[in-house]
Amino acid sequence: MAEWEEHTAKIDALIAKAERFVEVARERRSALITAAVTGQLDITGKAA
Repeated sequence: MAEWEEHTAKIDALIAKAERFVEVARERRSALITAAVTGQLDITGKAA
């Protein structure tokens, strides 16, 4: 029984880590879109 609890705890930790990764990815995506829309990021493909 303790072995199952250990495996479950590891799975729960991995799920939490994955959820945090998704949250950070969404934040970065939002920041990238904002930078592109406000002109802070050159999206034309021209070399600087």
